[in-house]
Amino acid sequence: MTSLIDSLGGIIGAERVLDDPGARRMFSEDISGEAAAPVQAIVQPASAEDVGEIVALARKRGIAILPRGGGMSYSCGYLHDAEALAFDLRDLSRVIEINEEARCVTVEAGCTWAKLYDALDERDLRTPFFGPLSGMAATIGGSLSQNGSFFGSGSYGYAAESVIGLEIADGTGALHRIGSWGARRLPALPRFGPDMVGAFLGDCGAFGVKTKALLRLIKKPPTPAFLSFSFDTSQQIVAAMMTLRDIPHLAEVWAFDKAAHRNLARSGFSVLESVGIASDIAGKSGSVLSAARNLVNAAGMRSARLDKLTWSLHIVVEPPLKSLLGEIADAASKTCAAAGGSPIPDTIPRVTRARPFRKIKALVGQDGERWLPCHGIFSGDAYPAALQSVEDILKNREADLEDHSIRAPILLASVGDEFIIEPQLMWPDSLSGFQRSHATDDQVKAHDRNEPRPQTRALALEIRREFMDLFAQRGGASMQIGRSYRYREDLLPGMDGMLTALKTALDPDGILNPGVLGLAPQSA
Repeated sequence: MTSLIDSLGGIIGAERVLDDPGARRMFSEDISGEAAAPVQAIVQPASAEDVGEIVALARKRGIAILPRGGGMSYSCGYLHDAEALAFDLRDLSRVIEINEEARCVTVEAGCTWAKLYDALDERDLRTPFFGPLSGMAATIGGSLSQNGSFFGSGSYGYAAESVIGLEIADGTGALHRIGSWGARRLPALPRFGPDMVGAFLGDCGAFGVKTKALLRLIKKPPTPAFLSFSFDTSQQIVAAMMTLRDIPHLAEVWAFDKAAHRNLARSGFSVLESVGIASDIAGKSGSVLSAARNLVNAAGMRSARLDKLTWSLHIVVEPPLKSLLGEIADAASKTCAAAGGSPIPDTIPRVTRARPFRKIKALVGQDGERWLPCHGIFSGDAYPAALQSVEDILKNREADLEDHSIRAPILLASVGDEFIIEPQLMWPDSLSGFQRSHATDDQVKAHDRNEPRPQTRALALEIRREFMDLFAQRGGASMQIGRSYRYREDLLPGMDGMLTALKTALDPDGILNPGVLGLAPQSA
């Protein structure tokens, strides 16, 4: 029988099949850890037809398919312990068509959010949600499979809410267009009849390998306004965020606690003193005068001692009309003041938006630490108590955290009427293979000899599991469910039956990313 590697090479060319040990190990790790065994090979298809043919071959050989976008999963999103092929879809990266009249863009699933943003920016257009913070590496297909949030999410919701249609390869290798594409109707109407697209958004690749997406477009809004406030307590910041959701056109609303401020002061925002950040701010400002004012604000943040703040809240105000900017910014400012907030320089949101997508350095801490987050998404009635419970866990674990030098900063964010709580764990350890493959040369050089700390690592994973169990118990939802968050075990019987029926129909042999969503291979 022809070897698997030879058969794959016959479909896409030998140069697009990687089977060296280093590559196999790298594609068997994500931020959360590594699979028990490396994948057999990595395939790099160049077209949707390539994807379909490889899936069909894998089905015939009884081998699992693990779709991988930019690799930024922290929930074991593409880690599997049985025989498997990793799909590196980053060569499916074309922006195929920008249709200004229909207000939609057709893009291949391996395109990064940064590349799409640049292509649309040339025409003064944008997708409503326009990428996660990791958008320099994160791909369209990966974010739609995992769901995602951040840029634009305050006003426009999650990544899934910007989708009109999809093209996918199912578990037999057949290609399908879903949504209005599949109904042969106007591309801007995603729900012509039942919403078939929704089943493939947030599915973690369990129902199909995404090859193309049809996304909504909006006219790029006028230059936004930026606001930042300090707060003394989490209760104050929760009160502010709960009221801010009633104010329209807040594109991003997020917050940091004291531990996060210390991280920023020690790592990312030490670059405020560099020419690079200054030129970012000046280059994106509307005039020389406003650029000068922005740089004064940046200097003000340094003197304000970021690491001394208890909580800070950051807002990007982005209405469709410039005439609304002042009124909305004033309303947001009054809301924050009423909750106990004090204005501080708006450097953090200003710098974040000046160049939204940067090389990701946060995967390695200032002292070479590992970084591992988790999150829960809550409605307003559950949000205050959920955040208090997170703080209670950190309080109860204070001695453990101190003994093992584990830091636990918290990020909060608003997505429409919902609220994200994201505790992040950082601990001293040897660099993982994933960190090495994404870190800068300077980071690797500085921390290459860090000693492994398996006991500390085990404790960090134990605390993370405590957070994730808490989120589930309090009714919190999660993006990028992968193999880490509870999902299927909490479903009502009827919904579980529909989930498994859909899996069986689309993937009869259970080869598509087995294990995600709690779905085991059909043969098991």
